[in-house]
Parts: sequence; C-alpha cells; structure tokens
Amino acid sequence: MFERGNIVRSIKGRDKGKISVVLSCEINKVYIADGKEHKLTEPKLKNPKHLENLNVSIDEDFLIGNERLRKKLNRLKNEI
Repeated sequence: MFERGNIVRSIKGRDKGKISVVLSCEINKVYIADGKEHKLTEPKLKNPKHLENLNVSIDEDFLIGNERLRKKLNRLKNEI
C-alpha cells in the first residue's frame, strides 16, 4: 500500500491536511516526515488508515536532508 518515498496527506489527527513523505512501513504502522515538525531523524508514527496516498513519489535524493525535503514538499503542495 505505502512505500518509501510516497507522498501522503494526513486525513486524521492534529496534522490533518498536511503532506508528508513515507520513510518506512510496517504492519499497521507508517513512519512519515515533513522536514519541519517531523524531521527525518524523528519521524511521526501514523496509522495507515489515517493517510491518503497521493500517488506521487520522490527520489531518495530528497530524503537526505530536512531542508531539501521541505522545499520539495512545498513545490509538490502547490502542484497538487
């Protein structure tokens, strides 16, 4: 369902409506980051039922630094 690099939108919780990138997936667990509130080193744990897959992926190059991730997500947010 979700894979590393997928762009998702939160549909439940405090971060409702925000977009993030999937860092890893487990059964009933998805770790996401947005580079600002949830950094790559401290991702947020979300229930996959609370996420909407936007069918967009980003390259691993953008998963290196928080600043690069933030900029890429901001550009994608304007396109979506």
